Amino acid sequence: MSTSANAEHVASYYAATANPSPERTALAGDIECDVCVVGAGFTGISAALHLAEQGMQVVVLEAARVGFGASGRNGGQIVNSYSRDMDVIEAKYGSETARALGDMAFEGNRIIRERIAQYAIPCDLKDGNLFAACNAKQMQGLIEHKTLWERYGHHELELLEGPALKREVNSERYVGALVDHSGGHLHPLNLVLGEAAAFDISVVRGLAYYTGIVFEAFDRAGKFRAIFGGGRYDNLLAQVGGRPASGVGLGFGDVVIAELLAERVAATPAADGADMHVGFMDEAQRLAALRFAAGLRGDGIRTDMALRPEKAKAFFARADRADAREAAYIGPDDLAGGTVRIKNMRTREERRLPL
Repeated sequence: MSTSANAEHVASYYAATANPSPERTALAGDIECDVCVVGAGFTGISAALHLAEQGMQVVVLEAARVGFGASGRNGGQIVNSYSRDMDVIEAKYGSETARALGDMAFEGNRIIRERIAQYAIPCDLKDGNLFAACNAKQMQGLIEHKTLWERYGHHELELLEGPALKREVNSERYVGALVDHSGGHLHPLNLVLGEAAAFDISVVRGLAYYTGIVFEAFDRAGKFRAIFGGGRYDNLLAQVGGRPASGVGLGFGDVVIAELLAERVAATPAADGADMHVGFMDEAQRLAALRFAAGLRGDGIRTDMALRPEKAKAFFARADRADAREAAYIGPDDLAGGTVRIKNMRTREERRLPL
């Protein structure tokens, strides 16, 4: 990745709290690659990272610094929406286009979270967005918004009123709210810096490092891209301060291997849903949920454990979509009472078991 050595991020909260990132030198001389990406913002870095994960040689050129523009200065909100509601888009462009745009909104959300988890990017991700209503008219608008988005497959929305609202916003100013459990907020500059760091370590810069033979391996039919590749590089350790030593680099393309296996190995029928899904409301119940899930697995019960806290409604909706037979949910009252709530996802009957 090549950037200007002189540009600095504009003074802001995000710049002041940015994670350390390496100095990247300006491009000098010629370099060969499969794809050259111009611009190290969200779009450029995400594209480069996706291409590198596919086994391509990628170079990113940036006139200033990673995340120098809007990617490092925006509000950091993950919002599943557009500037126009889906019914407006559908009325103007048709249901097929509206459906595709709705799917893209959810896909973008998913890609952000997958990148953060896959590369352990510290960017202060907080789950959930809350849209508050100051009066009955605005509340009706939120109800209609929820109904509209559910038509496009968005089922992680929850309307709040009364005590439920007070638990989120302790104010008399609002009459209700809509929570998007799949939304969130993060530190945008740290996200793009983290994705740039992931790109740096994921791309195999063979032609820049190799000092001898370079090799690639393909399937015999030549149907796929290279399965793996590498080469001789004798100067790398010395360049980073180590003692001179001979070396050989080797990198596999996991996507190509998956494609090859799908081609060569008979498909295995998908397993049924887990016997039990286990979820929890907040971090205070995580340990109890983990112990409960471990006990179920020890008894031979196929168990899916939630990775993050969820509101009860969102958790049971997810368990239902995953075709779980039963779902166990632990909240503060459950933990205090020493029991766990079990819901049969087929009959909707509920029971309790000791933790």
